[in-house]
Amino acid sequence: MTESADGPASTAASEIISIEGALARLKQQLSAASDPMAARMPAAPGVTPLAMAKLAARMRRIRDDILGATHFGEPAWDILLELFVACGEARPMQVSSVCLGTNVPPTTALRWITALVEAGVIVRARDPNDRRRAMLALSPSAMAGMTHMFETMAGEMDDLPRTPGTAARVPVIKAGASAAYR
Repeated sequence: MTESADGPASTAASEIISIEGALARLKQQLSAASDPMAARMPAAPGVTPLAMAKLAARMRRIRDDILGATHFGEPAWDILLELFVACGEARPMQVSSVCLGTNVPPTTALRWITALVEAGVIVRARDPNDRRRAMLALSPSAMAGMTHMFETMAGEMDDLPRTPGTAARVPVIKAGASAAYR
């Protein structure tokens, strides 16, 4: 999609961002009726796709804190998680906010944003209230795919073993504790 300060492409992109949340909610309502996979894999009680996305983001940060972020850089995934959570919380996302959320240099984040826009995974549009700012959102197909993925992950939670006291027996490796984990 070509970005234009006042053209139809900019207007269309702004409309996509503004209705993205409504489309995601409608997709969730319809998915149980139209998706045979959703019927076989019901979500764990009380676990929403938004909660699963937040958990995935937290787990990435925990992993980075414990094992170090050096070997686990995934800026594209961080961008998608950031935009999915923002949509679920009805928070518009500026490009600068998304760059900060990736924990990589801004130039790297901008390069990934450009690649994801060109691939049609995310949509970039001018802020209707401040034309100097650019806003980002997941494309409707990316939103639907991520919603389905997190619904499936929530359904898989029912199959996790429930062993009391497991967390107390798992050793925690602190960052810097072992050169093998740097």
